[in-house]
Amino acid sequence: MLRDKAQRRIVPRWRPSGLASASADFASLKKPPAQGPVTAGQRGVALQAFNIERSLGTASEALTEALLEGNPDAAKRCAVYIRQNAASAPEPLLRLANEAAGGELPPTTGAIDVARWRSLLKLSPRNAAVWADMSRHYSSQGDKKQAMRCMQTALQLAPDHRWMLRTASRFLVHQQDYAAAHKLLADHPRTKADPWLMAAELACAHIAGKVPKSWKAGNDALRYDRFSAMHVSELATAIGMMELEGGKRKQARKLVQRGLIAPTENTLAQVIWAKEAKHLGDGIVGLDKLVSAHGDAFEASYKIRLRQGDFQGAVKACLRWMEDEPFAARPKMETTFVASLLDDYDLIERIAQAALKTDGKLSHEMEMNVIFADLSSGRIDAGDPDVAAKTMSRLKAVIDIGGPLAVHATANLALLSYRSGNPEVGRDLYRVAIDLARKQNGFENAALAATFAAREAILAGAPDAEIHLNEATELATRSGSEASRFYNRKLQALVAAPDRAQIILSPSSTDEFLKPVKILKMSRDATGFVLTIGRS
Repeated sequence: MLRDKAQRRIVPRWRPSGLASASADFASLKKPPAQGPVTAGQRGVALQAFNIERSLGTASEALTEALLEGNPDAAKRCAVYIRQNAASAPEPLLRLANEAAGGELPPTTGAIDVARWRSLLKLSPRNAAVWADMSRHYSSQGDKKQAMRCMQTALQLAPDHRWMLRTASRFLVHQQDYAAAHKLLADHPRTKADPWLMAAELACAHIAGKVPKSWKAGNDALRYDRFSAMHVSELATAIGMMELEGGKRKQARKLVQRGLIAPTENTLAQVIWAKEAKHLGDGIVGLDKLVSAHGDAFEASYKIRLRQGDFQGAVKACLRWMEDEPFAARPKMETTFVASLLDDYDLIERIAQAALKTDGKLSHEMEMNVIFADLSSGRIDAGDPDVAAKTMSRLKAVIDIGGPLAVHATANLALLSYRSGNPEVGRDLYRVAIDLARKQNGFENAALAATFAAREAILAGAPDAEIHLNEATELATRSGSEASRFYNRKLQALVAAPDRAQIILSPSSTDEFLKPVKILKMSRDATGFVLTIGRS
């Protein structure tokens, strides 16, 4: 189980239309002029139809039109009517109405039945937002063909809408059609004047290996201060990432700081990733407070909680991130990483099944975490020669891929050797993994490899187990890895009480091994000294 810090780009989020409509992504780039009440003749066609003849069909069309046009008052009126007729409304429409009205979502027992989507489209066949939401649903279910059909229809119905263009580009990135994602944005005339689309085009260009078309226009938009801070948050950050990769750290920090004036949660996640993986520097401060202020910054919250050693909070944030992006692989991968630290192998199994449902197969990174979990839990019978040989063959094939995967696969091969009754081979393989990790990406993964080498040595009763634990502790200190420090505290307890191994190496022991409590502040009141305590 090693941490995979894959490259991250600030590609658009893909959220349900009802939630997205309340975001800055839908806001007008210019402040609307002062005007009197809007007359019926000024309203959109669907809204006029709804006012003339009220039905769930006209309400659905009008709600979508209001959301796409950024008319929250009209959207709420449509949503209220739909909620008043909840008994007859298809569940997807009712959920959209609740999201638009800012209310609680109706309870659901699982995936929305496709028949209900179809019943909604019978009411509102030209509802672009519903087609996009259906594409998101099919993507999360792993049905790429249906997802593509729905997204193509949505884009045909709203070909010039910013949210639809960004959503479609994100969908194409998920489909791994990076060139098409970039072409959609690069060729669209609106991209030249919209900072949200410029930011997405820059990100997609990077992923597709294309020359970005928005570089000059994006820099000009920032230089001449053409848009408010909320509209350039992702643009400034996207350009900042490119400057960072070009070695211009000072310029990158300035751009990132501009992006953080009114950040999106996507910006926050990107900046935190850049600080961890790209050494953005310590000039960026206050990120924790910004993340706390964003109720939907699940990815960023996960990273902060992980850094702080709040592993229970990290799991919860990861699970919320998975709900937010059910079609994406990254939140599932990160969840299995934290679950490994908590020895929660049942959770890893559930996440792996979800990943299989979405993608049809496991990524190499996810596969390595699953093999780690199955060996650690005993689901893989390492004592069975045939099972061990099959697992060894697979791990050697992944080692041949090279890079970080080779480190993880080598560590898993070491684990397999220990569990097969070959501790000497396991010890030597862990040494290879530790040294390889240090060469590739510094001390963090080396510390994790050393930690699990120590675990296996302790469980095997090896005479040099204490040496392994000392090395793991030293590497954890040098890397600053709270993950390794946390698990090393488990190992120290395991050495002191080997008879408690089953409890110590289980999720139920997590509270016992979180950061030790220390005195943060001592003050005095009328009754005497008062201690304010917290976790160190």
